[in-house]
Amino acid sequence: LTLFFGFRRSEVFSLQIHNVDFDARGVRLFAENVKDEEDTFLPGGPEAMEYLKALVKQAKERDTTYLISWRTEHIKDPSKNGPWRPIKSPKRAWRRAMKMVEATFGRRFRWHDLRASFITHIAMTSGQLAAQALARHSDYATTQAYVEVADEMRRTAAERAINRPALSALAAAKK
Repeated sequence: LTLFFGFRRSEVFSLQIHNVDFDARGVRLFAENVKDEEDTFLPGGPEAMEYLKALVKQAKERDTTYLISWRTEHIKDPSKNGPWRPIKSPKRAWRRAMKMVEATFGRRFRWHDLRASFITHIAMTSGQLAAQALARHSDYATTQAYVEVADEMRRTAAERAINRPALSALAAAKK
């Protein structure tokens, strides 16, 4: 979800069915669940909306309103399985998940690695102002801290700068 929308950790784990707006094709976050305490709407692409559709379906099947939930499971006696519940401690849940990821893949990820990836991709494909808006940063300097542009991409951008009409004419005149 963070790769699709740039959510903060606490936002993902507080998402409920009523946050998803399929008609407007996005997610509505309400002031009480976001850092800046302002209602906001985040648009989602087709893949993001399909993923949300699956999560909403799963939540309904689990008889919960939360898109991300867990329960105690008894391997020997499934009749003792607990009810599906929201995750109370996103930080602890993430740490536990990363232990399993590290055991399988030999590497952990920070939540901000995902968020930074989202913000960087938006900045590179749609511009840094779009990245700031979708990251919901009031200060552009905060967005810049997330934007990680590889040296190769900077070099390519600098080389492409000469392709502007005024510079091309100047270069041609010097020949």
